[in-house]
Amino acid sequence: MKLFVICFVAIASVALAEDPKYTTKYDNVDLEEIIKSDRLMKNYVNCLLEKGKCTPDGAELKKVLPDALHTDCSKCSETQKNGSKKIMRHLIDNKPEWWKELENKYDKEGSYKKQYREELAKEGIKLYDNVDLDAIIRSDRLLKNYVDCMVGRKKCTKDGEELKRNLPDALQTACSKCSEAQKAGSRKIIRHLITNRPQWFRELELVSERQTMRTVILASCVFVIFGGVCYGRPEEEKYTSKYDNFNIDEVLESDRLLKNYMNCLMDRGRCTTEAAELKKNIPDALENNCQKCSEKQRKIGEKALTFLIEKRKELFDELEAKYDPNGIYRKKYEKELQERGIKL
Repeated sequence: MKLFVICFVAIASVALAEDPKYTTKYDNVDLEEIIKSDRLMKNYVNCLLEKGKCTPDGAELKKVLPDALHTDCSKCSETQKNGSKKIMRHLIDNKPEWWKELENKYDKEGSYKKQYREELAKEGIKLYDNVDLDAIIRSDRLLKNYVDCMVGRKKCTKDGEELKRNLPDALQTACSKCSEAQKAGSRKIIRHLITNRPQWFRELELVSERQTMRTVILASCVFVIFGGVCYGRPEEEKYTSKYDNFNIDEVLESDRLLKNYMNCLMDRGRCTTEAAELKKNIPDALENNCQKCSEKQRKIGEKALTFLIEKRKELFDELEAKYDPNGIYRKKYEKELQERGIKL
C-alpha cells in the first residue's frame, strides 16, 4: 500500500500538483515534529478522511493524493519519498488504527497493497499487520498451516516466514520491536490457542523453549492485585489513577486484610466493590503486561510481589495456580524481575 509512499508525500511534501514534479515548496516540513505530536498527526489524518477541516497544505495533499497513488509517486522528489516512508512506518508501528482507516478509504480493494508489498518490505516496511486474524481463528485449516510453518512441518506463507524469522528476537526482547497491532494480535491468537487448541499451543511452546524463551510472570497479576491498577475501566488507554494512594503497607502488614483480598481473588469469599472490579480486570492486565499501569501503580505492584515471594510464598503460589494454570504468564520476564531484585 504505497498509500503513504504517497499518502504522506502528503506530509513530507504536501505536493501541489505541478508537472512534471510536485512542488518542493514543502520539502522542509518538520516531520519529527509531526511524528512526536498525536494532535498534529491526527489533524492530517482527519483531513484526509474528511473528518475535520484541512489546512491549506492538507487540502492540497488530499487533492493530489489520488494522482500520486495512480502514478506510483512518479512526480515525487527523493525528499518526499523518504519522508513519506518515515511517516508510513510510524503509522504502521504506532497508530495502526489510523493506518487502517486511511487504507480503507484510499485502497478499498487492496490493489496498492498487493502491488507494493515486496518493494516496501525492502525498505523495512511490513504490511502484515492487517492480516485478518478472525478469519484465521475461525478456520482450523488456516491456523494449522501457521502452526505447521512455525514447527517446521510445512512451507510457510510470506507472513508466516516473516513471523518465524522474527520470533527468536521477539522472545528474547519481550516483543520490544513489535507494533501495537502485532502485540494485540499475538495476544488474541495465544488466547485462542490456549482455550481451544491447547495441543497446538504446547507444540509452539516446545519450539519456543528450544529457542530459549524466558518463562512468563505472574508479576503482572500481582501488580494488578495490589497496585490498585484494575479498579474501574481504562481511561484513555490507562487504568484509573483513583486508587493510586492505595496503602499497600497497611494491607501487607495485616493478615486480616491480606486474607480478605486473597479470598476475594480466589473465589473463597465476598468481595468489596473495588475488589470485585479488580478481579474482573485482572485478565486484561495480565494480557497487556500492565501497559495501562501508571509508574506509581507499577512500584506498588513490585513491592507487593517482592513481599509475597519472600514472605508469603504460599499465597503467591495460590494466585499463580489460579491465574496462570498453564504457566504462560511465568516465562517471559523472569530475567527482568531478577534484575530488579525479584526472584521467582
